[in-house]
Amino acid sequence: MNLNTNDVHIWYISFNNKKLLNIHKLFQILNENEKIKSKSFIKQRDQRNYIISHAYLRLLLTKYHPNIKPESWKFSKNKYGKPFLSKEHNINVYLNISHTYSAVAYIFTKSNICGIDIEEDRNIILDEQIINLTFSAEEKNIYKISKNKNDLFYRFWTLKEAYSKACGIGLSQRIQQTDYSSIKDIDSEAFVTFNQKGYYYGTFFIQKIHLSYCIKSFHPLKIYLHFL
Repeated sequence: MNLNTNDVHIWYISFNNKKLLNIHKLFQILNENEKIKSKSFIKQRDQRNYIISHAYLRLLLTKYHPNIKPESWKFSKNKYGKPFLSKEHNINVYLNISHTYSAVAYIFTKSNICGIDIEEDRNIILDEQIINLTFSAEEKNIYKISKNKNDLFYRFWTLKEAYSKACGIGLSQRIQQTDYSSIKDIDSEAFVTFNQKGYYYGTFFIQKIHLSYCIKSFHPLKIYLHFL
């Protein structure tokens, strides 16, 4: 599979997909640290999801570079925990991963830093404290008149997370400093893409999952969505 300069590949995997490889086979793909980490989860579901998420990251990378075995991939992390390929591979691939209770998503680009975030709509109670911590002043104004406040919250939240992850800083930055109030009808659109301050964004809904991505680019990119 080719990943060209202006391509962005997004992969989405449901943990309930019965076509996934056997969990024991996936476990063998992990490195020793990942194996130890997987065994630290108390709940079997959390352990299984961790194994699937990290094994399929390796399997997907091998789709792009078949000369490297899934178990041979090496990763590093910055001080905020953002993963990236080890320099010893000498490969220009930017990546990011996000998972929730029922799914995992990946993003791969060849020449642009990127971030991805997925959140499962759980009908959370949105009190004033959460809104103040999350929204900018303009976003709050949109929220007040929104007919679907949960949808709006998750869209803004995943966009902010994706941006922070693209920058490699996680949520160490005050998220209300990023503002997406310029998006029109965000709570009624099924799919939205836009450019803002040198970043290209996309946000959409898959079943009960809100997914947003962010890539550093002034220009529209070719987005490919793959399901496993």
